[in-house]
Amino acid sequence: MAKFFKGLAAAGAWACFDEFNRIDLEVLSVVAQQVLDIQRAIAARLTLFTFEGTDLPLKWSAWCAITMNPGYAGRTELPDNLKALFRSVAMMVPDYAMIAEIILYSYGYLAARPAAKKIVACYKLCSEQLSSQDHYDYGMRAVMAVLRAAGNLKRTCAPPPESAAAMTPEQQETEELTLILRSIVDVNLCKFLSHDVPLFQGIVSDLFPGVSLPRTDYGPLADALRSSCASANLQPTEYFMLKATQLYEMVLVRHGLMLVGQPFSGKTTAYRTLAAALTLVADNAAAAAAAAAAGGAAASGGESSPHAKQVRTSTFVINPKAVTMGQLYGQNDPASHEWTDGVLAVLFRRCAADPSPERKWLVLDGPVDAIWIENMNTVLDDNKKLCLNSGEIIAMSPPMNLIFEVGDLAVASPATVSRCGMVYLEPQQLGTAPLLASWLATTPSHWGNVPSIAAAGSNLTGGLGVGSAAAAGVLGMGSSLMLGAGGVRRSMSGAMAGGASTSTLGGMGLGGELLSGVKARLAALYEGLVAPTIRFVRREVRECAPSLDGNLATSWMRLVSALLMPVLGTPEQYRKCSQEGRTMAMVDAVGLMSLVWSAGCTAATQEGRSLVDSFIRRALSGTLAGLETPSGHTYGLTDAPSVPLLSPAATPPETGTLYDFMYDVSAGSWVPWSALAASAPPIPSDARFSAILVPTPDTAAVTFLLQTAINGKYPFLLVGPTGTGKSVTITRCLLQLDGELFAPPNIIGFSGQTSANATQALVDAKLDKRRRGTYGPSGGRRGVVFVDDLNMPQREVYGAQPPIELLRQLQDHGGWYGRDNVFRNIQDVLLVTAMGPPGGGRDPVTNRFTRHFATLCLPEATRSTLAHIFGTIQGWFLRSRGFPDAVVHLKDAVIAATLDVYSAAISQLLPTPTKSHYTFNLRDCSRVIQGMQAQDADALHKSVLLMRPLIGGGGGGGGGGGGEANGGGGSSSSYVSDGELVCAHLRLWVHEVLRIFYDRLVEVSEQQWLLNLLRDLVQKHFAVRLDELLAHLARTDDQPQQAAEGDGGAAAEASSPRRGGHGGGGDIISPDTVRRCLFGDYMTDTDGEGNPRPYTEIPSPFAAVTRLEDLQADYNGMGG
Repeated sequence: MAKFFKGLAAAGAWACFDEFNRIDLEVLSVVAQQVLDIQRAIAARLTLFTFEGTDLPLKWSAWCAITMNPGYAGRTELPDNLKALFRSVAMMVPDYAMIAEIILYSYGYLAARPAAKKIVACYKLCSEQLSSQDHYDYGMRAVMAVLRAAGNLKRTCAPPPESAAAMTPEQQETEELTLILRSIVDVNLCKFLSHDVPLFQGIVSDLFPGVSLPRTDYGPLADALRSSCASANLQPTEYFMLKATQLYEMVLVRHGLMLVGQPFSGKTTAYRTLAAALTLVADNAAAAAAAAAAGGAAASGGESSPHAKQVRTSTFVINPKAVTMGQLYGQNDPASHEWTDGVLAVLFRRCAADPSPERKWLVLDGPVDAIWIENMNTVLDDNKKLCLNSGEIIAMSPPMNLIFEVGDLAVASPATVSRCGMVYLEPQQLGTAPLLASWLATTPSHWGNVPSIAAAGSNLTGGLGVGSAAAAGVLGMGSSLMLGAGGVRRSMSGAMAGGASTSTLGGMGLGGELLSGVKARLAALYEGLVAPTIRFVRREVRECAPSLDGNLATSWMRLVSALLMPVLGTPEQYRKCSQEGRTMAMVDAVGLMSLVWSAGCTAATQEGRSLVDSFIRRALSGTLAGLETPSGHTYGLTDAPSVPLLSPAATPPETGTLYDFMYDVSAGSWVPWSALAASAPPIPSDARFSAILVPTPDTAAVTFLLQTAINGKYPFLLVGPTGTGKSVTITRCLLQLDGELFAPPNIIGFSGQTSANATQALVDAKLDKRRRGTYGPSGGRRGVVFVDDLNMPQREVYGAQPPIELLRQLQDHGGWYGRDNVFRNIQDVLLVTAMGPPGGGRDPVTNRFTRHFATLCLPEATRSTLAHIFGTIQGWFLRSRGFPDAVVHLKDAVIAATLDVYSAAISQLLPTPTKSHYTFNLRDCSRVIQGMQAQDADALHKSVLLMRPLIGGGGGGGGGGGGEANGGGGSSSSYVSDGELVCAHLRLWVHEVLRIFYDRLVEVSEQQWLLNLLRDLVQKHFAVRLDELLAHLARTDDQPQQAAEGDGGAAAEASSPRRGGHGGGGDIISPDTVRRCLFGDYMTDTDGEGNPRPYTEIPSPFAAVTRLEDLQADYNGMGG
């Protein structure tokens, strides 16, 4: 700002600072002082004055004005000392009708006054009657867009002068009102939600009675759109063609526009297909012109259409949130004061300097917020200039357009919305039949032909709640797939709305028989079972991470392809399976298994999985009458299909749930996951605790599905609560990949402070340059990037997560921009991610990113599974470390008691604002077991000998398991009985529970509650009284040899635990005495051979303090 003011003062110029209150408050205070200095110098009539340490000449004509929109997002309130320097002028709402009338006259309209009034009235009625949406705008800029469209139509569609001269005034007015109506419809219809369309149609029909719009003939452009769809394996449905043409109309009247809509609504595919179609029209026209010039065939007669003259179109895509503001627009180096251009500045300058008439579309694909979009205001308004902080101003050339691709405009300011044209796309309007057709088109040709999917599309889109006219275009609308590096690229697919009518393809096929041919069977299975299940999951099941119907559908298709291609991918394989008569059974079984582990595996709880299992089984058996759902929906299924949905050989087992089995395509049978888990190798004797993975049915399923995803080349997302083994399972699977085919996995852990630049650096560090602009893993191998804690990065002020946006750019566009502002194509890199459910510092991840992933949710493990996991680990440790059988036999009881403590803690010790650390998870159980494994058999023996003088000879105080052996030796003997070992082992368990759970408690009443719980559990699982087990803790440090029998009566009286209290009334163990229960590895010296010191019980706090003081003295003496 100081540079501006210096120039104004020296030149005596005027300046208007637009949107002045976007400057930070700290800067505004400095600006106020600068303006005051200039005003005082002018008032004093000085010709030379000192400004910011510089002597400047002053011309008294210098003056500045500011404009601002108060109350917008990203704006600040002007400080009082700055307000006092300017005179406030309030701008009133302009007379839209008068402005519109004058502009229409300038375009040659004779009926300008009634037309202007109708335009203004239309917007007024829309603002009153239509719903309120973030992307709706009815201001002056919206009126101007209609007027520009009306001017274009007047030039291109108006009748020739001789025909217009023969018209009566009434005919001329009707002709002009028709053009005005078309302008209103073309500019506004594309942004309305489906439920607002009938209201809008009612408004315009009332304003323009008797005026009907003829169907627009796009001529060669429509044919080019269909050709572009065919070349990209897209389905040119009516809805998709409508949105593509609406985007084309918007490009003609707005240089800045936004594609708004949720994932699977077709935003990316719409502009890509339109750009390809415009290029195709231009190429065809150029070829026809060249042929005509060479004396060949005449140019196509379609050139009479105003849409036949097109130019080639290029797109340049940037994710504005994947880079910093400085990397986007440019920044000054604070050390060298050199200006460095940003990605957008480089591309904008290149496009603006290009003299060719070709269209250039700068696509900014990312969240729109007030942080970066406000810098585009001068580009989006009538100035059409990009102003950089370096002072450079780049004018936008006529062939350029700015296209913003966003999911929503929840945090965009009205100033931004009003500057852009809007094209809104709704996934709810899309069916999944074209998605299915596009996928089947990518499968091998020897799988047969696809039946008439379009004929059944009405069943897939039934119940959408749209008008009949819209429903006619909904038939499988715009669902599209594009083949990319990661397999099948989902561009559009639809939400399966509930309430569809009974399927016609179902499991019956077109003729009431089971369809033959792999493609026909998959199509029938999808409509008859998969689509209803997706609708069921959407309505009845709580998901761990919100999914999209199109995402569930594509997950099913990918899994089916990944499972069938290895066994049916070649004609020889298909022929062999067909000769054996197991092809259809295999297809049905794989389709069912893929359904369970795609649409059915997003349930957050075991109860949700049970609901899905019950629904699928009832759907297969035709017994839906007893199915109770909260919404009372049938989901398009009949009670008794005339033909079974599956062939008999593909029927899953009746026992267990569908989640308990997998279909082995090689054996042709259903196999329980537990069989795979049982076949895993034993735990190595030298394994580290943190690296141990106990195979369970859940881990077997995760490993199999992850390996399938890697082989199928599609991204994978694992979601589950903390402590369910997500990271360990994925890491182990990745480390077992074939080193000849795969580079070492790149494992990245996200945190709250992870930045996009750091993420990009970690990925780029493992890539080699393959050719110019293309990078990939070394040696031409494939690479896997594992991102753990995906949802940990902290959100920005307006909700964006830059590291997530960077990875989304990699998924969407196959690369990102380097520090040199050159796009880097990244090949053969697959993303595998894991995260916990949102909450506790974890934020929800945008569905524009998760749409790419096959999502698998791991619900909380059942108690039996946890007992198996921890019991296996504890049993391995006790046996491999040589513990006696009496201690080994305690394994199951120790695990059961630990799980009881954990269950009670999560139900009773709930977090509050003052106790936010009361968050318990399975890692707490793991820490208890890990703490117990810090003591080996020798340490346990030493611990008994160390505590024998305090407890008494022969292991007194031990009940339950070993009392009969206690007489074998006195306190001075080195003999240790099984009873003493058992009691010492139990004291170790009590200590670890106290350290993990008790030390977290802040109130004495809660501490006493936990002690009472331990009394119950020790008595229940070990037949020992806790007060007897820990009776030595009640003695003072100077009475180690006091006999235990003096406490016997109190211990017996305390055998019936009471809730509450503070250890009184006979309870020996209380919050005061339990602090004396200590274990550690510092009571003995090291053996000099590097072996760990024994983890033993400490007789008393006095002994611990004495030992630590001795160690401190020894350490201090070492420096001498």
